[in-house]
Amino acid sequence: MVNVPTGVWIDEEGRIVRPPETAYSQDFKLGNVEVQGAAYVAALRDWVKNGAESKYALTPAQLRRRFAPRNDDLRRADVHFRLGALFKQRDQTKLAKKHWAASQKLNPDSWNYHRQDWSYSPFDRSVKFGMKVAGLGDKPYYPKLDLEPPEPDEGTEERPKTGKKAPY
Repeated sequence: MVNVPTGVWIDEEGRIVRPPETAYSQDFKLGNVEVQGAAYVAALRDWVKNGAESKYALTPAQLRRRFAPRNDDLRRADVHFRLGALFKQRDQTKLAKKHWAASQKLNPDSWNYHRQDWSYSPFDRSVKFGMKVAGLGDKPYYPKLDLEPPEPDEGTEERPKTGKKAPY
């Protein structure tokens, strides 16, 4: 997850239907940051109305393709991040910062790792956040929403059917 608001669609059966994605309620542009809020709201309304039959609801196979694979570096980054949080809870700031630095090095694209580290110094947070955003270059801060209905899966599992539309 990059920032708030982030939406994750979860159906009545507790299954994820869409992965975490930027979830603003209106379009806006701030500097080089563009957000497609109106399109997101329209897709969400379609899903609320049509449930599993919505063209925006993903099958489990389509959903898996949207999630990034977790390689060893990303898994190690998670461990370092959690160790940093543990050491911070125990007032061992030097060890916390050491592990947060390791998590950021292993997964530099995780805004959460950076934000946690920056959260203990308001001045550093603003400066470091600005530097990291500036360092993105042409890479967008918010990934562009992918609301195009996916191609049907060829010979793979279908979207689970509940036999009913959403109850709202």
